[in-house]
Amino acid sequence: MEIPGLLTARQVLDLIEDKTGRPLAPSTFRAYVARGQAPAAAERIGREPLWRRRDILTWIRDRPGTAGRPRNTG
Repeated sequence: MEIPGLLTARQVLDLIEDKTGRPLAPSTFRAYVARGQAPAAAERIGREPLWRRRDILTWIRDRPGTAGRPRNTG
């Protein structure tokens, strides 16, 4: 499904990994959305939630870091 400016959950996860260099598990993203720590879906097509690309890019830019978590150096 390709709707200009809107992303599926899979596309959101791909964009996060592309911009941060780190993958985010689908379950983690769903939990962030449920707790209001990530943008809510802007629209739905059937049961498929869709997010605005600009909202996700802003969230990636502004989201807190991973303070307190050791980096994987191995």
